[in-house]
Amino acid sequence: KMEQRREFSQWLKIGEDKFFASDNSKIVESVDSAIYNVDYDSRRDCLYLKKLNIVLDELIELPFPESVEILSSIKDFWNKKEEFKNYGFSYKRGILLYGIPGGGKTSIINMLCSHLVNKMNGIVFQIVTRDELQRYANFISSIYRQIEPNRPIVTIFEDIDGLASIEEYETMLLNVLDGLNQVDNVVNIATTNYTEKLSERLLNRVNRFDRRMEIKSPNFECRELFFKAKLKPQDLLKINLEKWCHETEGMTMAQLGEVIKSVIILENSLEETISILKDMKQVPVSRNYNKETPNIGYKKDITKQEHTKKSY
Repeated sequence: KMEQRREFSQWLKIGEDKFFASDNSKIVESVDSAIYNVDYDSRRDCLYLKKLNIVLDELIELPFPESVEILSSIKDFWNKKEEFKNYGFSYKRGILLYGIPGGGKTSIINMLCSHLVNKMNGIVFQIVTRDELQRYANFISSIYRQIEPNRPIVTIFEDIDGLASIEEYETMLLNVLDGLNQVDNVVNIATTNYTEKLSERLLNRVNRFDRRMEIKSPNFECRELFFKAKLKPQDLLKINLEKWCHETEGMTMAQLGEVIKSVIILENSLEETISILKDMKQVPVSRNYNKETPNIGYKKDITKQEHTKKSY
């Protein structure tokens, strides 16, 4: 039914989290500034926007150098609409974030989303599955842009290597990134842990991803602010924060969280926690696993050990 309708004026809001394109007059003029998926309503036989329950106000804003650079470039982009138009370019940008799992890509994206939603009245589309990609491709130009043609959009393609692993969906993804449906005023941000899984036509075409940025482990300042934000005041009084920041050099955001869980909640020592996390890096990943490889020495789970005096 939605594909047969091309003229929309407003949104029908159902509850607090669903928005349907509508052509009658008893509805809201715009969707709330938030993060959305494109979903399908079988009863109405149409696509609609479903607001995701993500609390952006509680994010820990860490000073990743990459996030500062990305945010600055996005701000510049959204101030240059007329220049793009004057030179005949589609008004869109693409950014690919890559790096080790748990390194902070999601944290950086959340900070960018927070800025767009809270300060620019924009909206974010989050795409994780192939079904979400297909619904987004069918919805964004033919329906959404008919109602809100100038709303700033950020579209997040999580783990883009998985979305593009089937040729049919890779082609659909390329069409979205190329802007064949003329979706302007949009920044596409994709993440991947495995650039080697991306095809040449997806990875190395500048008009699809204008910037490729490696997200490395958080620096000392980020680690310090993360610990200060996550730990309770009483925790900070009993630990050596500077030691924690030095000992966790090179660790990912996920590993920093594990340090807090292991040392503070499970009452293990910092030294043994760090040792175990470093040992985990030595375990071969499945695709390189060789049954002839000798066993790698490892420590027992420290939650099962008898604890001596803790060193924080």
